[in-house]
Amino acid sequence: MERYDSRAGLLDFDQMEMWVSSDGSSGNESTGVFDAESVRSFQSKERSTDESEMTNFKSLHALGHSMSYITHVPELCDVKFLVGDDEVPVYGVKAVLGTRSRYFYSLILKHIKDAEENRTSKRLTPRKSKKCYRKSNHLEIPIRSYDIDVFRRLIQFVHSGTVSITIETVVGVLCGAVQFGFKDLETACQEMVQRGISRGRTKVLINSAREYSQHKSALEILSKVSLFYIYPA
Repeated sequence: MERYDSRAGLLDFDQMEMWVSSDGSSGNESTGVFDAESVRSFQSKERSTDESEMTNFKSLHALGHSMSYITHVPELCDVKFLVGDDEVPVYGVKAVLGTRSRYFYSLILKHIKDAEENRTSKRLTPRKSKKCYRKSNHLEIPIRSYDIDVFRRLIQFVHSGTVSITIETVVGVLCGAVQFGFKDLETACQEMVQRGISRGRTKVLINSAREYSQHKSALEILSKVSLFYIYPA
């Protein structure tokens, strides 16, 4: 098993501002997630600070550990992914997911909109029963194309920047890295796949790639591995 630590932090203010501009009014009016004017105001205040009176201190290890832990406490999260056919819950934080990945940002906005429409529809529909149902505090998002172990590792990486990758999970993690937009994780997975091939772990890689054959990255691995190993169907 190999451990991968990303040096990539959360998106900087320029990137956040770019998202607001590219999304137009949807980001400001429907969600309020990012506010370009607030970002500019914050940057202006930072520049006006006398550097001789300022000290910068970072403790990224403690932050990463806390963010990794938070996904195991449902009460501290506001997103619940329902993974696979069994809909196994995996929890996350909208603010972290949305700022770390453009894919998750768009996915969260879509499901927030769908949830609002469903609530509106239910309010307009006459009640036929007096049963009361417990309201969930989580935004529920189904995820069908990932194994539960792989998706847990991906969510851990999104929140903490750290993930442990095995030869059995590397293909799935690679597919997620590509889909969710993590170039550094993608590179790390590609390197591990290459080492797996050189160490004769091609059978494991082929089995994993077949499970993720709906992803282009997995098909590319199948094509690459076929040059080194012929495995009967």
